[in-house]
Amino acid sequence: MNINYSETMTSFSNKQMTTESLPAVQQVVFEKLDSRFKKSQLISTVLFFTVMLMILFAAILYASQFHISVIWYVLACTLWLILFSVSIFYVFKSYDYEGYALREKDILYQSGVFFRSIVIVPFKRVQHCEIQQGPIDRYFGLGNLLLYTAGGSSSDLIVNGLSYDTALILKETITQKIVLDEGA
Repeated sequence: MNINYSETMTSFSNKQMTTESLPAVQQVVFEKLDSRFKKSQLISTVLFFTVMLMILFAAILYASQFHISVIWYVLACTLWLILFSVSIFYVFKSYDYEGYALREKDILYQSGVFFRSIVIVPFKRVQHCEIQQGPIDRYFGLGNLLLYTAGGSSSDLIVNGLSYDTALILKETITQKIVLDEGA
């Protein structure tokens, strides 16, 4: 087998691109999550902190037999109140920033309040996708879309807070794009 390296080298191209010529991610219009997602997150947060408060009171009752200073009880309750307040604040603020965008060749998801991130997953990399629902999600008619890429045992992208119907449509669309990419 005779390989002509001069032909191979002349057809290869790897032109430099400037960052100004690249499309900006900020130009992408992210779709908001379903408004019921904020309610479901609030309920989940309140339920979690209610359980934590019951555990705190049980610990206080148990510790009271050891005659611990009242200041420790006040500190524990203050810490609970601060964590609860920050969590409620986080639910409201994170909803304002979270969103997703579907493009021809990929899906984008932005999230975060203090530490913001934008995750982009090309459809070519997606192995499969699924919809996940917890009991509170089912009550509100919500679903979470999970995308799995090659080489990972856990999902690489989770789009939370979609209406169940939207999650189904996205799953079908992405599945069709995966099949089309495999055929190409």
